[in-house]
Amino acid sequence: MRFLSLLFLTVIVEAREVRLLRLEGPEDMPAHLYLIGTGVETELDLPKLSPSSRRATLGKDACVLQLAKEKPTPQKPIPADVPSISIPEGEADLLLVLLTGQSSLGVRAIAVTLPDTQTQAGALLCFNLQPRTLYIGLGNSSPVSVSSGNSCSVLPPVSVDSPFSVRLDLASVEPNKPPQPFVRATWVRAKYGRHILFVVNDPDRVIPRIIAVPDTEPPPTPPAPTVPPLRGR
Repeated sequence: MRFLSLLFLTVIVEAREVRLLRLEGPEDMPAHLYLIGTGVETELDLPKLSPSSRRATLGKDACVLQLAKEKPTPQKPIPADVPSISIPEGEADLLLVLLTGQSSLGVRAIAVTLPDTQTQAGALLCFNLQPRTLYIGLGNSSPVSVSSGNSCSVLPPVSVDSPFSVRLDLASVEPNKPPQPFVRATWVRAKYGRHILFVVNDPDRVIPRIIAVPDTEPPPTPPAPTVPPLRGR
């Protein structure tokens, strides 16, 4: 499954960054994984439900990346059944999302392109990973539809730290039937960064589940003012 970019890049991307995000997988997943590809051999941390703090840098060309528990050596190469993902050319900020799958790690990986909404405090970036169309309504705004395998970015219609109503509906599985209410809640617009929402199938439920992951980088603390040294007379 490949996601459409939310923004069309009009410049040539010379380098792009990749992070890891574990949504699902075995409880005994390692705390770190190696991201391996042509010219790439980077160890990334693997917290659950939070993007990795470390990033791997890729060139602009298309490539295939693999995930391994250990750094490969000639004596101990990468196992044949590790998760691998094809990365298209040019997409700038990427997130490798780990979901339950058949591999030596018990997960599969999909590549998600993140648009440049990090500066829009409180933005919601939603990826629909289940087969039904999703409808998102914030406050009194008209719903935005997100078909299966696609994504959208929406900004809450309130100021930072203010509450807003959230309506998430699913397209009916029966023809000509109204959408099925999914989530009714009140959220508060975040002060920094954005939230990434993933809507995924749940084998134990009739309806899918929604996973909200903060992608927050508060601005750095400004340096303390320098005090010139006292000069003697």
